[in-house]
Amino acid sequence: MAPVKTVTCKACGKPINRFLLPDAKDAKRTRRRLERRWKHTGDEQDRRAYHRQCRRANRLINESRRINYADSIADMTAGSKKRWASVSELLYTKDRVAKFSEADALKQCHTISAFYSKISRMNDVIATRLTGTARDPHSHDGPHAGHLLDLLLPVTDDEVMQMISSIPTKSSPMDFCPRWCKRVFVVTF
Repeated sequence: MAPVKTVTCKACGKPINRFLLPDAKDAKRTRRRLERRWKHTGDEQDRRAYHRQCRRANRLINESRRINYADSIADMTAGSKKRWASVSELLYTKDRVAKFSEADALKQCHTISAFYSKISRMNDVIATRLTGTARDPHSHDGPHAGHLLDLLLPVTDDEVMQMISSIPTKSSPMDFCPRWCKRVFVVTF
């Protein structure tokens, strides 16, 4: 007759705390205390102290994690069972992704479907409005009035180098040859 009640183990702590060294735990506590003080006062000195502590705490947390992983890897020589347990712990998390209930999943599907049907309706409205216009938006504004392009002159090395050096220094994962490589290729070619 009593309702089901779930109990969480507060003594266990978060999974990140299992490998923290004591100085990293103290740094986290101090960071949180300084954050609360800064939020309360809004003082610039408190904000600076909080940010200094954030950097210190992050450095100590990363060092604790590094030491924990190094110890786990060094301890893998203890035997096959312990080795695979360490590998499993390093590679996989024990946290499971929260599953949707059937009702929640159905609601999420309907929300996504409604979003894409809205886009489809917008496309239909735009298409019907454009078909009634006298001017085709995809055509050019007017006929070309300049000279006809019937002769292509060869380009010089200087023109090619000028064009390559005017390319922005952005790169794409699809571009297998970076910009500096193109410059070298043109110069050596």
